[in-house]
Amino acid sequence: MYNVDFVCIYPYYDSTLLPYCSKKLDNNFMVEYVEAFTEEELSNCLYKANFLETFNMTEYDEDMVGKELDVLYKILVENTQFKNCMKIMANKYMSHDLTIGLSFLFSYDYFFLTHECICEYLKTNEMPTLEKLEKYIVNKK
Repeated sequence: MYNVDFVCIYPYYDSTLLPYCSKKLDNNFMVEYVEAFTEEELSNCLYKANFLETFNMTEYDEDMVGKELDVLYKILVENTQFKNCMKIMANKYMSHDLTIGLSFLFSYDYFFLTHECICEYLKTNEMPTLEKLEKYIVNKK
């Protein structure tokens, strides 16, 4: 089951992603980690932890992630705008397979906005953040 009850924190430690974060964290948030690692090391580590937390896992399980993505795909493909995001992502990687597009939306550069959209949709059946995700996808080189 997709975990809608947490905020991705990895983009807060990546200066290229930080401007796209919808919430601002206290400057002292996790200071000890910031000082112990490079920005890249910290954000990569946090991305992996956030990804696992999304699927309520403590260790990566490819089969479980695949099943969860299949469930999400069936829900999200019904939303025309989100379906377009999946299409654009698939096309970026020379594919027409929307499931591939969804998988790429869970990659490091897109996951924090994708997660926010999915949480909004699963909680309220709306995606106020979707416009931000669409613009980000188009502008991301």
